[in-house]
Amino acid sequence: MELNLENVIELFGLFCSLLFSFYVILVKTKERQGNLYIGLFFLFISFGYIDEFITYSGFYSKNPNLWMLLSPTAFLFYPAMFFYLRSVAFKSYKLKKVDAFHLLPYVAINILSIVVYHSKPVEVKMHILETGQSLNEWYLPFLYVLLRIMAFVYMILSVRVVYKFRRIVLESYSNMEKRNYRWILQLTFVFVYFIVAAFFDNIIRFFIDEALSKKLVYVMNPINILFLLWVIYKAMSQPYLFNGVDTNEKLLKDLLEDSVIRKRKEKESHLSEETSEENNLLKTKLDNYMQNTEVFLNPSLTIFDLAKSLEISVRDLSSFINNELDKHFFDFVNEYRIEKAKRILSDSEKKDFTILEILYEVGFNSKSSFNTAFKKHTGTTPTEYRKKHLISAA
Repeated sequence: MELNLENVIELFGLFCSLLFSFYVILVKTKERQGNLYIGLFFLFISFGYIDEFITYSGFYSKNPNLWMLLSPTAFLFYPAMFFYLRSVAFKSYKLKKVDAFHLLPYVAINILSIVVYHSKPVEVKMHILETGQSLNEWYLPFLYVLLRIMAFVYMILSVRVVYKFRRIVLESYSNMEKRNYRWILQLTFVFVYFIVAAFFDNIIRFFIDEALSKKLVYVMNPINILFLLWVIYKAMSQPYLFNGVDTNEKLLKDLLEDSVIRKRKEKESHLSEETSEENNLLKTKLDNYMQNTEVFLNPSLTIFDLAKSLEISVRDLSSFINNELDKHFFDFVNEYRIEKAKRILSDSEKKDFTILEILYEVGFNSKSSFNTAFKKHTGTTPTEYRKKHLISAA
């Protein structure tokens, strides 16, 4: 087999994915489960590269019994990436028996390949390899269509994981930085890119122009390699990415679906005046506590911590903040932080404080999140706010 630019790029991708997969699978860390999933994802990708190389080399022509053993693993790397996303988003996530259904496409394809190929005599296998007849007519197109459908299903499932993760963070945590939302979002974007890129490549290859598809390989493969290297770098260099949210945490809407809560809400609907008074008392109690203790300065503050301090249930506090105040816990806490930051920014005695010092002092963890929250609540940036109020004070 002669090496061309396409082969060199694929060979580099094979080396990187295989090396990384062995590293994360074999090295024992506390993030063992997440490492295993992403290691398997890269291992299955490397199987695809290996399958292509040995196909080009003519190896299968001499060893027809080994053909179609590696190619079905393409039906495993979508579940592997999906499991990795879940393990990163939800700490201590454990596989359940129902997750075995994710293996059904892989098992079904292997059974089908036994029927249409592996059970045939060697002479028939050689004929299939040389001519491609029978398989090219329906089997291979069927595999491509099934794989694309499976890819889009997992794309939807992955987006749902991101959505649920974000909702839990907004309803229960006061900071997103250590809850790896950005990493999960970026990783999902890369996952979606691979799915969409493969989909359009198949459309071009089978329905538009196969020659154009071969030319696009020189563009797509380097992009794919860069994304793979980026994922490898992020997964290895930032251990905090595994700091997910608790699997057992429920969204507010799930809590409100509980039958006991429904009955209580029905009962309370007849006591609206009493409920309104209770809400006003809780609002006052909550605001006084936030103002007097400045608990919002804790960057790791969660709704569980606050509920414990106020001696009320997490369910009641979450329901009150989301329904009565019409805010997420995330925004609720940030309002107090922004008000504190505004007082510091407009204080002439603290004009030497840098924006970075102020954002850390009021409970934020990054400049980007501070600027975004500040502009959302004030309509201006921290720097502009400081200039305006210091000038007016002078």
